[in-house]
Amino acid sequence: MASDPSTGTLLSHRNRTVVTVFWILALVAVFEIILAAVALAPRVATGMRTGIASLPTAAPMPSSQGTMQPTQGSPFQQQASSPTQSPLEAGEQTTLTPSNQPLSDSTATGGPSLQIVNAKLLGSNEGSKKLQVSIKSNTRDTIDVPQVKVQVYFYDQDNGEIVPSKAQVTSTWLSPPVDWKKGEPELLEVQYLPETASSDVTFAGYLVAIYYKGDLQDCRAEPGRLKKLFAPKYYIGSEE
Repeated sequence: MASDPSTGTLLSHRNRTVVTVFWILALVAVFEIILAAVALAPRVATGMRTGIASLPTAAPMPSSQGTMQPTQGSPFQQQASSPTQSPLEAGEQTTLTPSNQPLSDSTATGGPSLQIVNAKLLGSNEGSKKLQVSIKSNTRDTIDVPQVKVQVYFYDQDNGEIVPSKAQVTSTWLSPPVDWKKGEPELLEVQYLPETASSDVTFAGYLVAIYYKGDLQDCRAEPGRLKKLFAPKYYIGSEE
């Protein structure tokens, strides 16, 4: 039995209609997705910027120039005896510790605060002697008198060996008051009184060291080689 041509045409028309409707719906859906994406894009971008801004940042590395420098104070800030009270450690026989340091670090900041301008030894080759030492201030700043310390050492030659002397030593300031005003030298006199007249022990020389606030300011020795044999300490404390 032959099919009705009108029925086939109707089915074909319905199929095309369904396909057309399907494509229309698909296009509408795609269009709505595009519109939604466009509408949401500013919010997404804002959220991303906010999230990036809220991320923690790494702490900057410290600069090498910011390294803390060690402080310059301390175990050495001890008061020395005043020259007006005890002008020097008379007759002290403590062996001095040699030092390879420069005489004073104050030379790097404009020179020493105190300086020996003259040292003169009076007396014969044998017997008692007087050593006169002239010292002056090189700074316009007021010198803190209790922070000044003068050390005088005498040496003898005993059986060919140079050793610290056992002679009696006394001292006095010849220019009181000792206030260390700039340009006005202070004069110290030290007496060397040997205890024996043994021919095996002879006078070998002297060494004078000036300290201010514990730092060595100047040194004078006669003969000069005593400065190498008994080099003065670069720094002293209040008990030395």
